[in-house]
Amino acid sequence: MNFDPIIIDQYPFWGCPMAQILTTKELAKYLKLTVVTIYKYVKEGKIPAHRVGSRWRFDKDKIDEMLRREEESD
Repeated sequence: MNFDPIIIDQYPFWGCPMAQILTTKELAKYLKLTVVTIYKYVKEGKIPAHRVGSRWRFDKDKIDEMLRREEESD
C-alpha cells in the first residue's frame, strides 16, 4: 500500500498555502503509532484533527507544531 500524504489546495480566499493533509493511516505511519492509538488520542483531544464526513483528517503542519511544543516542554 502507498501511504503518501494527500496534498490539497486550500480555498484562495483563506490566504492559506497548500496544506499537507494526512489520513489516519498516514498519520499512524508518520508518528509510528497504531491507528487505534491515533483514534484514542483524537478522542482525548491530544491530536488536532478535523472530521470530514465519517473520516478524520490531520494537517501535517499542525501535527509538527504539536510535536515541537511537546519537545520544548520536556
